[in-house]
Amino acid sequence: MMSKKNQNFLFLAVCALNMIMFGLVIDTNGSPVRDFIQGLTVGLSAAAVFAMLWGMAKERRSRA
Repeated sequence: MMSKKNQNFLFLAVCALNMIMFGLVIDTNGSPVRDFIQGLTVGLSAAAVFAMLWGMAKERRSRA
């Protein structure tokens, strides 16, 4: 079983990979719907990364 710290790092890695994939790899060809979906997924992944980093910093600060 994975520790909570390893799960958090894995979640960060998956979200970062998701941002890279949706931001760079997917070609939208100027379609407004695809642009919206691409922006939505990248934005949600970025928000998840920032929330996880904030939570990890808060947890680390509470231990110190």
